[in-house]
Amino acid sequence: GEYLYDSISKTFTVTENDDTKPVVSLSVSRNNSSLPSAFDDVYIQGKSRVDVSISADGRYGAEISSYSTNVDGKGYSKQQFTSDVIQSAGRVNISCSVKDSRGFTGIDTQSIDVVEYSKPSVTVIAYRCNSSGEEDPEGAFMKVGFTATITSLDGKNSASYTINYGGAPITGSGTSYISEPIACDVSKVWSVEVKVDDALDSTTKAAVVPVAFTLMDFYYTGKGVALGKVATREGF
Repeated sequence: GEYLYDSISKTFTVTENDDTKPVVSLSVSRNNSSLPSAFDDVYIQGKSRVDVSISADGRYGAEISSYSTNVDGKGYSKQQFTSDVIQSAGRVNISCSVKDSRGFTGIDTQSIDVVEYSKPSVTVIAYRCNSSGEEDPEGAFMKVGFTATITSLDGKNSASYTINYGGAPITGSGTSYISEPIACDVSKVWSVEVKVDDALDSTTKAAVVPVAFTLMDFYYTGKGVALGKVATREGF
């Protein structure tokens, strides 16, 4: 006899729902290994990193095929990793997306609070003066110093400084200093360098104390003359 065969084709759509999505758990912790122990309990802008670990299980026999995590605008594809340094401040979101072998996606998101931080801001003080400390462009003395601003970090931060100017370095702690009058050659340019360190970083700034000003000055040999400054060599 003869046999007749027939077939019917149907199209259907599989919809992803909570019962089919991978189960994802995102674990984050601070990585302040390069910082003083006083800052172990806080995320600091420009200094802290994040240790990330992802736990994920596929449903109904599906296997996990990929990991995608975003930390501070940068993407990572490993299950466990340490992020780059966090550059943002305030509330920073960390989001993780895990895909299984069926193409279903599970998501978990956490957030951290990052304290704002910037390196010390330094303004150098350097000028000629008379023996009483009054500013004088013709003076045979100078004053050197600085003012600085540091990030408080909840009162845990502090500053120290070193001032180099050609004599013995001046060192101390605090965010400002101004010296007593220091004798200096009127025919010499004096370079002043100030370095301010806080608990996390440092800033170095420099300035100069120029040769003394005078309308006209003759070099000591009688063979040189300068206008608007002390003569420092022969010639004009």
